[in-house]
This record gives sequence, C-alpha cells and structure tokens, in this order.
Amino acid sequence: LVVACGVYVAAGWYVAPVLPGGDEPHYLIITQSLLADGDLRIENNHRQRDYAPYAKGLLKPDYLRRGVDREIYSIHMPGISVLVAPAFALGGYPLVKVWLACLSALASMVAWRVAFTVVGSVAGAWFAWAATALTVPFLFLAFTVYPDGPGGALVIVALACLVLWTADTLTIEAPALLSVAGGWLFHLDRLGALFLAIISATAIP
Repeated sequence: LVVACGVYVAAGWYVAPVLPGGDEPHYLIITQSLLADGDLRIENNHRQRDYAPYAKGLLKPDYLRRGVDREIYSIHMPGISVLVAPAFALGGYPLVKVWLACLSALASMVAWRVAFTVVGSVAGAWFAWAATALTVPFLFLAFTVYPDGPGGALVIVALACLVLWTADTLTIEAPALLSVAGGWLFHLDRLGALFLAIISATAIP
C-alpha cells in the first residue's frame, strides 16, 4: 500500500506541469458545481471561471444541447466528480490527486491479495501486483481525474469478492453491484462490466 501510494504520488508530481489535461477540468468543474451550488448545472461555474485555479485559458462547457430546463449539463458522467468532492473541498486539485493515488493504492493492495490467493506465492503475487499497478494505463490513471481508474478499482474489488469470499448472498450480490456501478457511475466499458456482473452472479453456486 505504501509503495504503491508513493509511486503514484511521485508520478503525479513528475507530470504535474501538464496536468490537469484532457477532460480532467470538465470533471472538476462538475465537482465545483456540486460543492458550490448543489447541482449539476455548470454554465454559471464556467461563466465565473471557477476553473481558473487549475486550468489555463478559456474552458468552454462540454455539452451537446441544453436540457429541458434550458440549463447546461456536462456530457461527462458525475461519478468521479462525486468521488473527489471531499478532497477538492479540503485541498483543491492537489489534494484530489493524492486522494485518487491513495484509492488506487488500496485497489492495488486488493489485487495483490487476490493474486496471492490464486497462486499461493509471495513472489508471484508481487509480480502480478507490479504487472497491474505499475504499468500503463493503470499507473497514469491512478492519480488523474478520469473515471477509468476508479472504475478499474471497482472491477478489482468485484473480482476479489469472487476469489476471496465464500458463497452466500453477499458474495453473489456484491460483485454484480460493484461491476454495474463501475459501468454506469464511472463510464467503464458497460458491456464488459455487465458481463462481469453476470459471471459474478452465476459463477458461485
């Protein structure tokens, strides 16, 4: 856990000059709308340039069309925005990166435990952990504000439920729910998440 968190924080610090990039500011502006206004309507947040502390230049709302109430809602799903809201409220974007790095490190720890259970070898578990936690894309998604990292972490936990828990009601329901949550809240590959949910619900007698 400590090793993974240290690696992710160090990597985030190294690439900090080019972050946030891509769609990250759009997820963060949703977070600000949730914290400041308690809603997902982002037009006023863009107009007020709430993104100025972490984004350079002009950030236009990322949307397709106005809603039936004539308000602008982002095309991006708000799962990751909700997840990072407590960290953003306490320490802004820098703390968000640390928060995500810690969550990703926890997921990598679960991956190590699953690998050890399957192979029964400490060396094998560390190899599997490194192949998962220290490779692209997981490494760079561990500290950036994209839904793929948390979505992948949910899948790791769902797989852990299948491997580590005994057959009971919770083991059948938990992996399926976690997989579907990854698909809908974090925009993970929905067909893949649904497939894993079905496997989760049918693989345990």
